[in-house]
Amino acid sequence: AGANAAFFACFASAYRAEAGPEVGDRDLEGGARLVGGRLVQSAFQHAAWDPEGGVATGLAVARLAAQALDRPDVVAQALAEAGPAPVGAGERSP
Repeated sequence: AGANAAFFACFASAYRAEAGPEVGDRDLEGGARLVGGRLVQSAFQHAAWDPEGGVATGLAVARLAAQALDRPDVVAQALAEAGPAPVGAGERSP
Protein backbone atom coordinates (compact mmCIF):
# COMPACT_ATOMS: atom_id res chain seq x y z
CA ALA A 1 0.00 0.00 0.00
CA GLY A 2 2.96 2.31 0.53
CA ALA A 3 3.78 2.33 -3.18
CA ASN A 4 0.17 3.20 -3.88
CA ALA A 5 -0.13 5.94 -1.27
CA ALA A 6 -0.13 8.60 -4.01
CA PHE A 7 -3.09 6.83 -5.65
CA PHE A 8 -5.07 6.74 -2.41
CA ALA A 9 -4.18 10.37 -1.58
CA CYS A 10 -5.25 11.52 -5.06
CA PHE A 11 -8.53 9.63 -4.69
CA ALA A 12 -9.09 11.20 -1.28
CA SER A 13 -8.45 14.70 -2.62
CA ALA A 14 -10.94 14.18 -5.45
CA TYR A 15 -13.50 12.72 -3.04
CA ARG A 16 -13.13 15.64 -0.61
CA ALA A 17 -13.43 18.13 -3.48
CA GLU A 18 -16.72 16.57 -4.55
CA ALA A 19 -18.25 15.73 -1.14
CA GLY A 20 -16.90 18.70 0.78
CA PRO A 21 -14.19 18.49 3.44
CA GLU A 22 -16.40 17.69 6.42
CA VAL A 23 -18.38 14.90 4.74
CA GLY A 24 -15.31 13.72 2.84
CA ASP A 25 -13.17 13.43 5.97
CA ARG A 26 -15.89 11.51 7.83
CA ASP A 27 -16.55 9.13 4.93
CA LEU A 28 -12.88 8.49 4.21
CA GLU A 29 -12.05 7.85 7.85
CA GLY A 30 -14.91 5.38 8.21
CA GLY A 31 -14.31 3.73 4.86
CA ALA A 32 -10.54 3.26 5.08
CA ARG A 33 -10.88 -0.18 6.65
CA LEU A 34 -13.18 -1.28 3.79
CA VAL A 35 -10.82 -0.40 0.93
CA GLY A 36 -9.14 -3.82 0.69
CA GLY A 37 -12.44 -5.71 0.58
CA ARG A 38 -13.91 -3.36 -1.99
CA LEU A 39 -10.84 -3.76 -4.19
CA VAL A 40 -11.19 -7.57 -4.01
CA GLN A 41 -14.75 -7.16 -5.28
CA SER A 42 -13.59 -4.84 -8.07
CA ALA A 43 -10.88 -7.32 -9.09
CA PHE A 44 -13.45 -10.08 -9.39
CA GLN A 45 -15.80 -7.86 -11.39
CA HIS A 46 -13.08 -6.93 -13.90
CA ALA A 47 -12.20 -10.57 -14.46
CA ALA A 48 -15.80 -11.82 -14.59
CA TRP A 49 -17.26 -9.10 -16.81
CA ASP A 50 -14.46 -8.96 -19.36
CA PRO A 51 -12.72 -12.35 -19.64
CA GLU A 52 -10.58 -11.13 -22.55
CA GLY A 53 -9.02 -7.96 -21.15
CA GLY A 54 -10.40 -7.79 -17.65
CA VAL A 55 -8.34 -10.63 -16.19
CA ALA A 56 -5.11 -8.62 -16.39
CA THR A 57 -6.85 -5.60 -14.89
CA GLY A 58 -8.44 -7.79 -12.23
CA LEU A 59 -5.05 -9.20 -11.25
CA ALA A 60 -3.59 -5.68 -10.98
CA VAL A 61 -6.49 -4.60 -8.77
CA ALA A 62 -6.09 -7.80 -6.72
CA ARG A 63 -2.44 -6.89 -6.07
CA LEU A 64 -3.56 -3.45 -4.89
CA ALA A 65 -6.18 -5.13 -2.67
CA ALA A 66 -3.54 -7.42 -1.16
CA GLN A 67 -1.38 -4.42 -0.32
CA ALA A 68 -4.34 -2.57 1.19
CA LEU A 69 -5.33 -5.60 3.27
CA ASP A 70 -1.73 -6.14 4.40
CA ARG A 71 -1.23 -2.50 5.47
CA PRO A 72 -4.58 -0.85 6.24
CA ASP A 73 -2.71 1.70 8.36
CA VAL A 74 -0.90 2.99 5.29
CA VAL A 75 -4.18 3.25 3.37
CA ALA A 76 -5.82 5.13 6.24
CA GLN A 77 -2.87 7.52 6.49
CA ALA A 78 -2.86 8.14 2.72
CA LEU A 79 -6.60 8.83 2.74
CA ALA A 80 -6.16 11.27 5.62
CA GLU A 81 -3.41 13.24 3.90
CA ALA A 82 -3.93 15.86 1.25
CA GLY A 83 -3.01 14.44 -2.11
CA PRO A 84 -2.44 16.12 -5.45
CA ALA A 85 -5.28 18.19 -6.83
CA PRO A 86 -7.95 16.20 -8.69
CA VAL A 87 -7.28 15.93 -12.40
CA GLY A 88 -9.45 17.75 -14.88
CA ALA A 89 -11.10 16.35 -17.96
CA GLY A 90 -8.53 14.88 -20.32
CA GLU A 91 -5.73 14.90 -17.74
CA ARG A 92 -4.02 11.91 -16.16
CA SER A 93 -3.83 11.07 -12.46
CA PRO A 94 -0.43 10.30 -10.87
